[in-house]
Amino acid sequence: MDVHQYGITRRDIRDGPGRDANDHFEEIIGSTDFQIYRHPSSKIKGYEALKLFAEKHECVVLHITKGPTPIGVGYETLRITRKDGEIPTTVLKRAHNWAHRRNLLHLFYKERTKGNL
Repeated sequence: MDVHQYGITRRDIRDGPGRDANDHFEEIIGSTDFQIYRHPSSKIKGYEALKLFAEKHECVVLHITKGPTPIGVGYETLRITRKDGEIPTTVLKRAHNWAHRRNLLHLFYKERTKGNL
């Protein structure tokens, strides 16, 4: 697919969505599971610091190198979750910004509540 036909420049691709991390952050608040996907050929600088920060806030961080992902074959998953309840907003904010700065795909899940059906 040629993205240039849609008016997307090389600079747009290079900059990625990193600058707009706050545009949809409010949707993520209250998540019980946050997953970041990366291709094994890309570097994940800053992962150890992110992991230590999340674990300090009683979160569990898993680096899954094999298995199916919703975005395709060959991607690794960085999964942040908490044993009981929602992931703290400070952890979500840091992980979300980290993913955007590295132009990594991410998904989040929220538990359904009676008023959220």
